Amino acid sequence: MTTIVGSNASADGRAATAADGTPQVRTRGVRTGAALASLLTALRADLAGGAYHPRERLVEADLVARYGTTRAAVRDALIQLTSEGIVERLPNRGARVRAMTLSEAIEIAEVRRLLESLCARRAAEKATPEQITEFEELATALHRAAVHGTVSEYLTLNAGFHALIAAMAEHSTARAILDQFQHRPIDRFFPQEFRTTPPAASVEEHIRIARAIANRDADEAEKAMYDHLTALVATLKRFEPHVGTRVGGGE
Repeated sequence: MTTIVGSNASADGRAATAADGTPQVRTRGVRTGAALASLLTALRADLAGGAYHPRERLVEADLVARYGTTRAAVRDALIQLTSEGIVERLPNRGARVRAMTLSEAIEIAEVRRLLESLCARRAAEKATPEQITEFEELATALHRAAVHGTVSEYLTLNAGFHALIAAMAEHSTARAILDQFQHRPIDRFFPQEFRTTPPAASVEEHIRIARAIANRDADEAEKAMYDHLTALVATLKRFEPHVGTRVGGGE
């Protein structure tokens, strides 16, 4: 859980004072903007990390206490997260974590397949020697976690594996879109499909991707990533007859 360190401003927006009682010189707009940005960063990380469950209510007073911020900042953050599709607001019931439909998960995987294949190709072409070394170390840690670690550790390293490829690709548009998907990881919404022992095929797919990028084989890196995410799409489609329209049960 991340705590937002803010000023001594009151929840009703009155002027803040420093610890010694002197007025703060920053404008309210600057202070409010910084608090909102910090709160959004913390909330996105906690939502992606599973601190909140699909359909869990997000009570403003609880969020104020948890993140050490103001009610105004919480309200603005919930509005922003609603616009991003991470949170939904229900009439007379407040905000809650938005669930994900299986069809939406499949669509996300299909878009990721195209974008991450491009990123894998570019990573093989553009990565620096230092990045390749870091990537190889991450791939080794991922393989070790699959064999000896916990599923949670494996999934965390897996997210880092894909994020580092996007960073090495130096494609700002693709990375911006992929970052949005990082805030709604599929495995968090369908834990019964992804919280078991990592399949050997998936581990081998990551090794294949890592080897191609390290060898700077752009064609193979692109194909390896495409095949890897095609397997994810196929996994989701296999569960389609057995999963409800949304994860998390009823209203």
